[in-house]
Amino acid sequence: MFVIMSRYLRKNKKTRRKSKQKINRLETNLFNEVFLAGEPEIIDTVFGQLLLHEMADIQSIKDKRLIPPILMQGEQSKDFSPLQELDFWQKLNQQFPNEAFIHASIADCYGQMEEEKMYADKIKDNYTIYKGTPAVDLTYARHLYYQNAPHLLENLFSKSDNLHEIYPNRNYFTKYELEEFSKLKVEYYLSQQQIDNAEKHAIILKQLNSRYALGAAHLIKITRQPWRRWVVRGIFLLLLGLLIWGIISFFRWLF
Repeated sequence: MFVIMSRYLRKNKKTRRKSKQKINRLETNLFNEVFLAGEPEIIDTVFGQLLLHEMADIQSIKDKRLIPPILMQGEQSKDFSPLQELDFWQKLNQQFPNEAFIHASIADCYGQMEEEKMYADKIKDNYTIYKGTPAVDLTYARHLYYQNAPHLLENLFSKSDNLHEIYPNRNYFTKYELEEFSKLKVEYYLSQQQIDNAEKHAIILKQLNSRYALGAAHLIKITRQPWRRWVVRGIFLLLLGLLIWGIISFFRWLF
């Protein structure tokens, strides 16, 4: 898709220089072409239908002039280090300082660079300023979960189990957004011992062919049957003991 978009940009390069009105028209056409280039996916769940699109997150962009550089960045980012990506987003932020999409990307760069304090501060700031943007809310919610504050997740997503009801202004969501939302819901419901509700979101993860689906199913089994946890721990400790015994025996034989 990024190749298609870059061709579109090159073809219209002269047109974009003529006037602001034509630039705006190009960006609107580009925005429409992005969505026409990809087929939306419909996921049927017990909470209702969910519509997915691989480029759904650009719906949150207010200034459509931001779309072309983002598409170009997406095509080139595979060759960028996290530091180079951070530099790109910080420079873009100087041109478009009030875009949640940019600030969420900056936070993601801090996370990839393992700058824990800067990452934590940035996602808190993002949530304070851009609350109501799915990527911002979900990142902050994940941070709360890691901070052992699952009860606070209720304030974020207690309205509904359907993303369309929580964010009525969004027509589509990305697979990542739905996957992260369902993971958080599984973990939250399990922390509240609401196993049946957790299972409903685990089914969604399975529908998405998510790599987290098996993990979610395992957590549900352990919560429903706590003895499984002790069995797993026992097997782990046994294998660890055998490994240590094997290493000690090897070095005794060696020396």
